[in-house]
Amino acid sequence: MIAGTSTGALIAAMLVTPKDDKTKRPRTAEEIKDVYRELGPKIFPPMSRAWKVLLMLCGPIYKPKPLHDKIKEITGELSLDQTLTTILVPVFDVRRLFPIVLSSYKLRGKDREEVMKPKLSDVCIGTTAAPTYFPAHEFQGYRRLPNGRRVIDARYHLIDGGVGTNNPTMEAITKVASELLCENPDFPRLTNNVVDFTKYVVISVGTGSFKEDMMEVYTAKECAGWSARQWAFHIRRARSPIADMFTHASNFQVDFNVAMLFHSHGCEGNYLRIQAMVDPSSNNLSMDNATAENMEELITIGQGLLKEPLARVDKRTGMYRKPDGGEPPTNQMELERFARILSNERRGRLQNEALQAAKLN
Repeated sequence: MIAGTSTGALIAAMLVTPKDDKTKRPRTAEEIKDVYRELGPKIFPPMSRAWKVLLMLCGPIYKPKPLHDKIKEITGELSLDQTLTTILVPVFDVRRLFPIVLSSYKLRGKDREEVMKPKLSDVCIGTTAAPTYFPAHEFQGYRRLPNGRRVIDARYHLIDGGVGTNNPTMEAITKVASELLCENPDFPRLTNNVVDFTKYVVISVGTGSFKEDMMEVYTAKECAGWSARQWAFHIRRARSPIADMFTHASNFQVDFNVAMLFHSHGCEGNYLRIQAMVDPSSNNLSMDNATAENMEELITIGQGLLKEPLARVDKRTGMYRKPDGGEPPTNQMELERFARILSNERRGRLQNEALQAAKLN
């Protein structure tokens, strides 16, 4: 499974859809990087702070067409259940004030099997509809009747999935657990109806956070006098304090909870979290900073992460530190180890499928 929220969902979509009609292979990491280089300045054209504030008072800051057109180009007419591998995307429905997790897995339960999966393009447009930046996205879900006719089954009114699930790692873990407990035939049957978390292998890649020794981003004295408008958007900082706080709180809690889940089952080595830690005084992590200079800086940060030593969440403090026991491997070495695990698993599954097919013949 590949899971992603907001921009993570775009990356996930590029990993689960064919690059073009001539091949079934998805885009490589290098090709995804090129898409961002090309797309970033078109989605987030440079503008002055004053003009941005003025646009924010009138509606969404950015025109959605460049983003929507690229999403449709990437995903085509594919629905969620037609991807190369399973995808999971959290979204938030403003009509019901309810977080929703959409995935490739079939819906289960009475009268649910005939429900048609939504288009991947609609899901990606929904999860990237960041409030104040892009408009919310509305579309309909359908059910196919026995006579072949489609009828409306659901109405979606979506905004950025990061509102409820900025880091989808735990959602992905629990979704797989749910499929196991519901006896999805694509999974092996459980022993005593108990999910074995030691068989999970999870790679979680963040979109950046602030360095722990430089975490004084806001102060109580500063926040004490803020109006509702300043909480929503601080003009001098050109940031949304309330969004910063929700986002970082969610990221920390999910990362800590996932790390403790693996620690408690004695398999902490099955979870790899890679997160860039930057100086909060820089503007690297601003969602709409898509200048050529910042794009190159982000690429440099990402490449530097590969060479950094592995760090894990300390179960006592919740902070990152090097694991005990000698010199830790680098993130690149860990990624290569995980790649071997996943490659061997994939090879074993293909061999089993071939054996089953041979028995049937």
